[in-house]
Amino acid sequence: MVKKRSGRLEVFQPDKLLDKLRVATNKRPVTEKDLREFVYGLEDEVQTAHVDADEIGRRTLEYLKTLDDVAYIRYLSVYRDFDSVDRFIEEIRQLGGDADTRAAAERAANAGDADATPDDDS
Repeated sequence: MVKKRSGRLEVFQPDKLLDKLRVATNKRPVTEKDLREFVYGLEDEVQTAHVDADEIGRRTLEYLKTLDDVAYIRYLSVYRDFDSVDRFIEEIRQLGGDADTRAAAERAANAGDADATPDDDS
């Protein structure tokens, strides 16, 4: 079960998260198999315990960061709900991102790649 920010509990919906990951990884060198393994592995874990939605979001970000910098930035941009490009780039700098991650953030911001649609209640 997933505990939402509102406090209500919901059944984890792996296909919902998988769809969001597909958007974030669109046109990136990421396989469907990789995404499914992550999502369905996460599903197995949340079946037996209550997990905060924020924890799912954090784990998804950690996973994407190891998988593909651009996908990570795309998901982060919507997950954190940035209201400006400057705030977005500053957040990347605060995360201590390396030069490749910062460059990916700037490419994503300049290309309008922040249109991925993960919501904050993954």
